[in-house]
Amino acid sequence: EQAADVDIIITTALIPGKKAPVLVNEEMLSVMKAGSVCVDLAAANGGNVAQTRPNEIVTTSNGVKIVGYTDLPSRLASTASSLFANNVAKFVLSIGPQTTKEKAVFQIDMEDDAVQNMLISYNGEARWPDKITPFSPPPPPKTETAEVVQLTPEQEKALIDRESKDEFVKNTMIASIAAAALVAFGLSADSPSAVSLLATFALAGLAGYQVVWGVAPALHSPLMAVTNAISGMTALGGMLLLAHGSGESTSIIPDSPSHWMGAIATTLSFVNIAGGFLVSGK
Repeated sequence: EQAADVDIIITTALIPGKKAPVLVNEEMLSVMKAGSVCVDLAAANGGNVAQTRPNEIVTTSNGVKIVGYTDLPSRLASTASSLFANNVAKFVLSIGPQTTKEKAVFQIDMEDDAVQNMLISYNGEARWPDKITPFSPPPPPKTETAEVVQLTPEQEKALIDRESKDEFVKNTMIASIAAAALVAFGLSADSPSAVSLLATFALAGLAGYQVVWGVAPALHSPLMAVTNAISGMTALGGMLLLAHGSGESTSIIPDSPSHWMGAIATTLSFVNIAGGFLVSGK
């Protein structure tokens, strides 16, 4: 069941001197989606995937790729060096410039507990073990015990009624604002096609909201490439909306509902694209 849901499987079960156990059999491969990938790190000893071949990429009949490289450490040298260099750079920068907030000035911050504890010598003078201040964790926060108030049935009913009323007022205000916006759009719409565009925009917004909020926050960065692709399509659609009827207007400011929606879609899409590249770069 899990194999049918995932797109990538990485296997690492390897017993020195013995054949690697098969963890992904033919039945599991057959239920995986086309385009899925199995990376077999035990390919040198036969592999954990049924169809693994050492030093080859095998494509199954249902489109699953099985990577059986036995020299993955050397293939990942550039990536590993880059990640390690980034960690070292951030470590060095955390000692001075980023802590003291002085641009282009490297100054060791001796007030920082982490910095002063890792320096064994400074200015030719030994600091370890006498001059290193032991780290003392902050005291645990005081927990305040909440006072339990026993409510009478009448008070409980009044509290529930007040909460229901507040929720009703909130929903009513949201519905009123939405209705007013729809009425304003209908009065200013220049053609029936604008109403159709609004309906498409609303449905796309609802679908996008459900898709984005349905993804766990931990997966947002790995899925940034997919997000950029979707934002690229919405940016293209926004530019097409802006170009529609542009010959009739010489103003740089949108002058119709469709042009305003195109401008908003293009702006938000490019913000998403730029942010996606920044997050992916980190």
